[in-house]
Amino acid sequence: MNTIRQLIQYVPIKKNDLILQMRSEKHQAERGKPIMEKLKSRKFWMAIVTAGLVIANNRLGLNIPEESIMSIAGVVVAYILGQSHVDAKKAE
Repeated sequence: MNTIRQLIQYVPIKKNDLILQMRSEKHQAERGKPIMEKLKSRKFWMAIVTAGLVIANNRLGLNIPEESIMSIAGVVVAYILGQSHVDAKKAE
């Protein structure tokens, strides 16, 4: 696999390819972030809290109506998707 990367480095690239390569390098850099930095994500914590609410409602018998749980989950999913879109635009 390294030999393929080495060969690709010598292939002439167009402007759009360069942008894709830069995004890929940024993605690789973000993948190396320490776990503690990833735990600061609001999207991550919203997903954890929502999953905890669903599990608590089923296991502990909180008796929250299913429609309410689905509404809360829908709002959280919309928030996460919207925030992801904002983060992607900010990264450009």
